[in-house]
Amino acid sequence: WTTGSYTISNVHLLNPKVSGMVQNLDFGAMSNVTVDGGYIANAIGTSSGQGYGLVAGNGATNITIAATTFYNNARHALYLGNTYNASVIGCHFNNHSNGVNTTNAVVALSRGNGYAVSGCNFKRNYGPGIVIDDDATVSGILTTTAINGNTFNDQVFNSEVIVGQNSAPTTNIGTACINITGNSINRVTVNTAAGVLIRS
Repeated sequence: WTTGSYTISNVHLLNPKVSGMVQNLDFGAMSNVTVDGGYIANAIGTSSGQGYGLVAGNGATNITIAATTFYNNARHALYLGNTYNASVIGCHFNNHSNGVNTTNAVVALSRGNGYAVSGCNFKRNYGPGIVIDDDATVSGILTTTAINGNTFNDQVFNSEVIVGQNSAPTTNIGTACINITGNSINRVTVNTAAGVLIRS
């Protein structure tokens, strides 16, 4: 499902079940959207633009995703880019990338502000859990992000939380006002990556 180039607002999705597409749900520039429950799984493809469980961007605003289960999406379970005021509450993120050691985040937060991820459970994922990333090629400051009260169980590869870019930016970018509190990290598989990694 994609919104294409037009704008949709005031949408409530109750228990959506979507699986096996290149992009399971694409919210584009939608505003005032709530996803309540549901199961979003098995998005396919690992190239840019593929393998997304749920993606929002292009100026999307006021997005709430609550109590939704994301399972085995190949690139990102959830990607919020150029999105403003988005809350992810009490969701489950399991088996991201299915055995592949990847740098693609389970939850990617990029180029926006007012992000909050709270009370979520991450279990046996292969890419980094949450990446707060300003985007090395788009000018702007990613601000006001809260990562609170989440549980990370058996992160197989990579860090549970990463802040910042892995490569030198080409434009005037940065991150600011990032609040990371009350999260729990429990590892079973040997993983030498930092739990929370801050990159310049």
